[in-house]
Amino acid sequence: MLRIPQRVAVNARDPNFRPLNGKPLLQMARRDSMMAEYAKSGRSSCKACSKAIEAKALRLALVSKSKDGYDVVKWHHLRCFPLHSHSHSSPHAIKGFSSLKSSDQEALKKLFAENDKSEEMEDVQNELQETEECDSKKEKVNKATEDVQNEPQETEERDSKKRKVNKETEGVQTELQETEEHDSKRKELCTSDVKAMVNIKFSVSDVKSMYKDANLLPKWKAFQTVIFLERDDGLHDSSKIAAFDFDGCLAKTALNRVGADAWSLMYSSIPDKLQRLYNDGYKLVIFTNESNIERWKNKRQVAVDSKIGRLNNFIEKVKVPVQVFIACGLGKSGKAVKKEDDPFRKPKPGMWHLMEQHFNSAIAIDMDQSFYVGDAAGRESDHSDADIKFAEDATLLPKWKAFQTVIFLERDDGLHDSSKIAAFDFDGCLAKTAVNIVGADAWSLMYSSIPDKLQRLYNDGYKLVIFTNESNIERWKNKRQVAVDSKIGRLNNFIEKVKVPVQVFIACGLGKSSKADNKEDDPFRKPKPGMWHLMEQHFNSGIAIDMDQSFYVGDAAGRESDHSDADIKFAEAIGLKFYVPEDISNQ
Repeated sequence: MLRIPQRVAVNARDPNFRPLNGKPLLQMARRDSMMAEYAKSGRSSCKACSKAIEAKALRLALVSKSKDGYDVVKWHHLRCFPLHSHSHSSPHAIKGFSSLKSSDQEALKKLFAENDKSEEMEDVQNELQETEECDSKKEKVNKATEDVQNEPQETEERDSKKRKVNKETEGVQTELQETEEHDSKRKELCTSDVKAMVNIKFSVSDVKSMYKDANLLPKWKAFQTVIFLERDDGLHDSSKIAAFDFDGCLAKTALNRVGADAWSLMYSSIPDKLQRLYNDGYKLVIFTNESNIERWKNKRQVAVDSKIGRLNNFIEKVKVPVQVFIACGLGKSGKAVKKEDDPFRKPKPGMWHLMEQHFNSAIAIDMDQSFYVGDAAGRESDHSDADIKFAEDATLLPKWKAFQTVIFLERDDGLHDSSKIAAFDFDGCLAKTAVNIVGADAWSLMYSSIPDKLQRLYNDGYKLVIFTNESNIERWKNKRQVAVDSKIGRLNNFIEKVKVPVQVFIACGLGKSSKADNKEDDPFRKPKPGMWHLMEQHFNSGIAIDMDQSFYVGDAAGRESDHSDADIKFAEAIGLKFYVPEDISNQ
């Protein structure tokens, strides 16, 4: 599963702007290969055990081809790396091996040697086992032949046995097929349906040398509604991205003037600043909208030559290699209001995804060091807020994933699936929170006895699950990242406080109390039982739940002082025993 990187919006007109200096980079290995490097931050997680990889720790990657046709990188701890996928390979085949500390190089050599020896022993054991099985089969055949010779049977009895065997075989095959179908459905939900990023299907055959009826200058190509600079000389792909808008950010331009020379530098210091970023290992990328290319149907060639000419001249002026993406499609401000917004036009993040997935050698982007600079920040004097919204795509913290309108904690360390479920609401039940206060630390325990009670339930074999609504994540479209970080931050801090593994599901959709009354209630938002069914069907290892021993605790019980009856109705819809927090605190 891929996710949207976090970008920071920076004021292009701030003369004091200074990006962080980065460390030297390791280029990404080719597909079907291995790569080693030291983790640049603590935000990556191991694909085998799902645990975080600590900053500066040695990590290994498998680079493979996805079904959508682009390279993907899967990081692992050293101890979790699946060496069986590279049998009899040399550690020297690992990209970045020569840049590692000598102690880590020796550790890798030892690991590869042990793996080869282990596989050789396995091959010998398999060969012996096959020989034994072959001898065993011979014995069975001889015995069967003997039985047939010593025990003559009538044709009718033999046919009856055949029918019986065929029927049993058919039953086994049907059972196997049903199991495979069930596993396939579980796998489908846990991979393709769990998303944090839009995948863009890209093929070389889709790349054109013209944009509609307009010719493109050398090195420039078109893909759907995007024109891009194929490869600027000296450009290096990188985990650190310094991204910029063009008009009003790097260059002064005017709407009423066209031509390759109708521009000037926004600030005289720009060439020097870009050079320093390039020297620090950043890849420089320009993401710019140019709807005139789409609008000026009778003068499209003029619009294309003007925009590309300015960008070529800018790159020549600053003398630094730059990657460029131009979104030519229309947005809501365009005349094509009946059509959906172009997915590549800012503030839509399509251009970013195109670069990340298909034009960065599959190198994972370091979200902590990457940033975006644009002038359309929604200020009173700005023409729009497209740039700041482009940079504001919500990202999820490590181990958290999204499925439709649900955010869930993938796997808390030590969590065990169980037939006994102890389920809880969060706000007003386990934690005191306030609607008008946000932040990961803006909460406190509802009762001081909660950690001890949860620990006892866990020790008694219960799986602890939190089901909580958070419609602000959907409502706060301009502050979605704030809402996500606040909710997930509180839950992470709560789990750290109680020191007990917990499974968590957050329903972000809207209900009847929202303004979207013409839409159906979100099926995962309490009192709808969707979150429970998601857990039961796909996140409990197929274990049947004992409804007599399981229960749900929530504060929204429909009492006079309660804000709603969502919790008690949630429990009724599932058929669970229901308690209010006071009941638990008094037991």
